[in-house]
Amino acid sequence: MKEFYSRWYDKDPVLSMSMRTLANSDDATQIQVALNLIKVIIEHNIKSN
Repeated sequence: MKEFYSRWYDKDPVLSMSMRTLANSDDATQIQVALNLIKVIIEHNIKSN
């Protein structure tokens, strides 16, 4: 049986739970997480495919 995932991150249970937690967080927490992710991307010079 083929598994169906509606979102790309649903394939990983830890990432899926993290995204649910983030979605249920207040705006200030979501903003802080976004800023931290941007900082990590810039510091590590991560490029998109």
